[in-house]
Amino acid sequence: MGEEPRKGRGPSRKVGLRHERILERIHRESSVPIADLASSMRVSAETIRKDLLHLASQNPVVVTGGVARMDGEEDLPGLDHLHFSSRSSLNSELKVSLAHAALGELPAEGDVFVAAGSTLAEFASFVPNSVSLTFTTSSVEIAATLARKGTDGVVILGGVVREDTLGVSATSNAAFDDLGKFDVCFLSANSLTNEGLFVTTRHEATLHHKIRKASKRCVVLLDASKINYETSEAFASLELEKIDLLITNLEHTSTGKPAGVLRSLRRREVDVWHAEPHRVLGIDIGSSGIRAAIVDTGRGLIDPREREQTKLRTKTVGPPRVVSEVSKLVANLNWTGPVG
Repeated sequence: MGEEPRKGRGPSRKVGLRHERILERIHRESSVPIADLASSMRVSAETIRKDLLHLASQNPVVVTGGVARMDGEEDLPGLDHLHFSSRSSLNSELKVSLAHAALGELPAEGDVFVAAGSTLAEFASFVPNSVSLTFTTSSVEIAATLARKGTDGVVILGGVVREDTLGVSATSNAAFDDLGKFDVCFLSANSLTNEGLFVTTRHEATLHHKIRKASKRCVVLLDASKINYETSEAFASLELEKIDLLITNLEHTSTGKPAGVLRSLRRREVDVWHAEPHRVLGIDIGSSGIRAAIVDTGRGLIDPREREQTKLRTKTVGPPRVVSEVSKLVANLNWTGPVG
């Protein structure tokens, strides 16, 4: 997808600009998941990995567990132990795209289970108001979000709240016996491999197993950085064949071990959807100039760090000059996606 550095010469201007943006983000945010970088730069994760290899040869950049950071920041917590507020800010654009894709799996009426996690909290925020659905969840955050939407009801499992997911842990076995039946369950996890879905606590693994058994259909939302992600604390929660649909941002043309997991899913007749980020390059052509900005259409937000403008007085020039100026703005922003 992305342009690669040319052999025998330095990287092209386009690649050089991308490298600068990558370094600026790592410096600003301390650590950035590769999947998040790939999405924001509109290139593949493989291209970002090659970029990081190049940058690491000249800068103190290291990559661990699918996350890029500056070398020396050893005390940064791993993804498995981040507080919920920190998890929510990671891969925010990807979470929006996964959430939008999953909305179509909500039934017109019935009972739905939504597990804990920052991706599923994003999904809950997009559930339409006043739907004829009763929700059960193991997440305090999700329960509060859904309760404000005027649904047919929200049930939360009891237990101890975890700070990393705001999910309920140590629920009693009696609570499992009263789960009831669900038309669909929405799950997420810390890792997906050829062996199945993995989470970080034994309780969460047991809960996933029980919920899947009580549900007619199982939908898993997972960003690509967690596919074949190796975590030190892993408990198997579901076999691949127990998943009906995986919604991810991993492209079907990807290679390597993550692509092997997708092939394993398809061999088991599991549907895989590729969720596209909801970002476009918006162009505003006015009489006193042309402005361009990358817009998150899922949230209706403009990224203030990704905008360009020209003071060309469009009234005094013809269409060819305007088209030329727009092309320059697109190039300056290193944009390869849709323009509107």
